[in-house]
Amino acid sequence: MVLQFARLVLNERMKKWSRRVGLFGGGLALLVAAFYVEENWRGAREWVRVSAELRAKGYPLTVKEIIPPIIPDADNVAAAPVFAELFDADSGENQDARLVKITGLDYKRGAFPNLKTSELGDLRLYYQRPKFTLTEQEAARNILAELDEEWTPLLVEVAEALQRPQCRWPLAYEKVFFMQAPQILAQLKMSKILRFRALAYLELGETEKALADVEWLFSLKRIDEAYPTMIGLLTAKSGEQLAIEVIWSGLWKKQWQAKELEKIQMLISQQPPLAGIKNSLGTERIAVLHNIGLAKNWRELKNLSVQRQGYFDWLSVLIIYSRPQGWNDFDRCQYAYFSEGLLNGIEVQTGALDVEKIKAVELELEHRFDCYCNMIRTPVTKLTFRGVVSFVRQLAQMETYRSETVIACAVERCRLANGEVPDNLAALVPEYLEKLPVQVVNGKPFIYRKVDADNYVLYSVGWDLRDDGGKFYRGSGKQGDWVWMSRPGLCEELK
Repeated sequence: MVLQFARLVLNERMKKWSRRVGLFGGGLALLVAAFYVEENWRGAREWVRVSAELRAKGYPLTVKEIIPPIIPDADNVAAAPVFAELFDADSGENQDARLVKITGLDYKRGAFPNLKTSELGDLRLYYQRPKFTLTEQEAARNILAELDEEWTPLLVEVAEALQRPQCRWPLAYEKVFFMQAPQILAQLKMSKILRFRALAYLELGETEKALADVEWLFSLKRIDEAYPTMIGLLTAKSGEQLAIEVIWSGLWKKQWQAKELEKIQMLISQQPPLAGIKNSLGTERIAVLHNIGLAKNWRELKNLSVQRQGYFDWLSVLIIYSRPQGWNDFDRCQYAYFSEGLLNGIEVQTGALDVEKIKAVELELEHRFDCYCNMIRTPVTKLTFRGVVSFVRQLAQMETYRSETVIACAVERCRLANGEVPDNLAALVPEYLEKLPVQVVNGKPFIYRKVDADNYVLYSVGWDLRDDGGKFYRGSGKQGDWVWMSRPGLCEELK
C-alpha cells in the first residue's frame, strides 16, 4: 500500500513537471519564432532601404549586372587555342593544358631583383649557392637556352593571341567567389618567365630584347584586368611589378638608352594611377552581398571562410549558419556601409587615396566588432572587409612604385643628357615629364634627394602617412616610407 501510494504521488509530480516543461518549451519556442520573425522583418526592411540608396547612386547589386558581354571568338584573346585549352567543358580547369603542365623555371630566393627589399638579385643563384663557378653571363645564357626549349613556341602563340582587341574569359561568373579561374596561374607563370628572360637579356646587354619582354608584361595586364575581381586586378599589378623590377635592374646598371626609357615611360603612363580599383571593389561588393545569401549552404560557407582567412573558422560559420535570415540582410547593410566608406576614400581623378578616411573606416570596423553582438549579427563583414582594406594598401604601394618608375626613367634621361641627375624634380618638367606624378597616399609631390652626380633617393610616405626621411623597412609596407633607390642599399649607406 505504501509503495503504491508513493508511486501514485511520484507519477502525479512527474505529470506536473512534464506539463511545466512542456509549457516552458512551448513558450520558449514561440519566443524564438517571434524573435526570428521580427529580426527577419527588420533586416529585410533595412536592406530594402539600403539597396534603394545604392541603386539611386547607380551601383549594380546583382551578379548578372557584372557579367561581361559575349565577344566574338575572332576578337577574343581568351578564345585563342593557347588560352581556350585552359578550360574544360564546364569552365573548370583543364589539367592537360600546355600552360598548366609546363613548369618553367623554379623560383630561387635571391636570384631576382626585389624592389621592396632593395635586393638586386644574382641570376647565378638560380643554379648554385653559395660558391659560384659560373659567371652571371653564363647563367643568363643557360637560362635563355632552357626557356627556348620549353617556352618559346608557347610564347609565340600567346603573342599572336594578344593581337586580338578584347578579352572575356569563359568563367562560371554566377559562382562569384567559387568560380575556377585557371588563367590566373597561367598568367602568373608567363609573367615570371618573361621577367626571367628579360633579366637574362639585360645581363647580356641585349636591352632591346629585354624591353620587348617588358612590353609583353604590360600587354598581359590587359587580359588580367579582364577578370573583373580584386584578384584579377592584383594579378595585373603583380605582373606590372615584375616589369618594374626589370626596369629598376637596368637603371641601376645604367643599361637603358634614352629612347628605351622614353618608351618605358609611355608604357607605364598609358593607364592613370588607380585605374580599375573602383570597378574591382564594386565587383567584390556584389560578390560579398551575393554570398551572404548562401548562409544555409554549409559547404559554400566553409569554402568562403577558408578563402578569406586561410583557415576554417568554425565559430563564424556556425553563427552564420544558424542566425535569422534578417541578420543576413543586416550583414549586407553593414558591408555596403563600410565598402561605401572605402570607395569614398579613393580619388581616381587625382590618382590619390584619402588614407585618413580609409583608416577611419578600418578603425570603425574594429570598434564595431569589439561588441560581441555585432560579431554574431554581421560576421561576413568581419570575415571579408579586413582583406579588402589590405588589398587597397597593397595596391597603393604598387601604384607608388609605378609612379616612382616613371620619375626614375625621367631622371636617368636627364642624367644621360646632362652628365648628372637633376638637383630637384622640377627640372624634369616639361622636357622629360609632362607633369610630375603625385604620392598615391596623399596627393603631394614625391620627395627627392640628390646624393651625387649618379645617385639619388626618391620616396613617398607610406601607409602610416609619416615622413621618416626615406627610412626603408623590409616588410608588409605598413611602416616606413616607400623608397626607390638608384642603387640597392643606398639608404643604409646614408645613415
